Amino acid sequence: MSGVSLVFQALSFSQNGKRGEAVAILRAARDAGPLDDAATSLLFALLGEGTGQEVVDIDDDDHDERLELCDHALGLSPKPLLRSTWLLRRGLVHLERKDAKGAVLDLQGVLRLAASPTHEQSARAALLRAAAIMSRR
Repeated sequence: MSGVSLVFQALSFSQNGKRGEAVAILRAARDAGPLDDAATSLLFALLGEGTGQEVVDIDDDDHDERLELCDHALGLSPKPLLRSTWLLRRGLVHLERKDAKGAVLDLQGVLRLAASPTHEQSARAALLRAAAIMSRR
């Protein structure tokens, strides 16, 4: 199945309330070969978009899978904006897991790339949350 039709099929399932089926076909496609950026982004979103806040309905396996998706996506493109997007996402997943050190490394990477003012603003806000986590320890 082509990447475009895979994404459309997964979106269709998701929009019809079949999130589990959407996740399943994306996982099956990933197991058959690497996903492109669009399919990786969709799977990441379906597993629970990173917000940097503690999310109670996402288990550790989903966090681990989302971190693996970020790692995969970072290897797909050297373009600064895409790298910034995935570093920000990975940093926010680290924050959800209360892993402030991992978050800081990724969020500083976002600031170094300076690919998007919006990303930089989000990274700065997330760095403040990471600092708060570290100060509680």
